[in-house]
This record gives sequence, C-alpha cells and structure tokens, in this order.
Amino acid sequence: MTVKPEFTRTISIGNWLQLLVLVVGGTGAFVATQASTENNAIEIVRLREDMAEKVAAAQSDLAEAETRIASLEAETRSMGNQLARADERFSSILGLLARIDARLERIERTPDGR
Repeated sequence: MTVKPEFTRTISIGNWLQLLVLVVGGTGAFVATQASTENNAIEIVRLREDMAEKVAAAQSDLAEAETRIASLEAETRSMGNQLARADERFSSILGLLARIDARLERIERTPDGR
C-alpha cells in the first residue's frame, strides 16, 4: 500500500531555508561572475595597451629599417659609380700603355732610334 503525499498550503522552516540557500547561492554566483567579468575587462585593457606598445615599437623598427635600406641603396649606387669610374680609368691606362708599347716597338725597329 502506498501512501499518497498530501499538499498543504503552509510554509515551514524548511521552505524558508531552501529559499535562503537559493538566494545566497544566486547572489554568490552573480558576485563571482561579476568579479570574473571585471578581471577579464582589466586583462583586456592591459593586453590592448601591451599590443599598442608592441605595434608602436614595430612601426618604429620598420621606419628605422626603411631608413637603413634607403641608406644602403644610396651607398650601393655610389659604389657602383665609383667602380664605373675606376673601370674607365683602368681602360684609359690600358689604352695609354698600348700606345707606349707601340711607340717602343717602332723605336726598336728603327736603326738610329728615331
């Protein structure tokens, strides 16, 4: 034989305790979630600041690198010009030496050296 439960409209201490536990638990969960949310917001702000600093440093490094590249390109052009001038001088010297050699051969061929 089973006992049929009865519903009564009275509020007992157990009902009040359950309500109190529910309210305290909900409040605790809300406070914990709120604190976690605030900590996350602070961490996001800190990460954004760190990222902004790193981006600024990277942009500065990039500007320095671009300046250095421009300097190296100018130096390379200058060295190319210097090498071209040196090559031209060398060619001129070789031409002069060829003319001197030709004169020496003519002098050696003539009996009186004229």
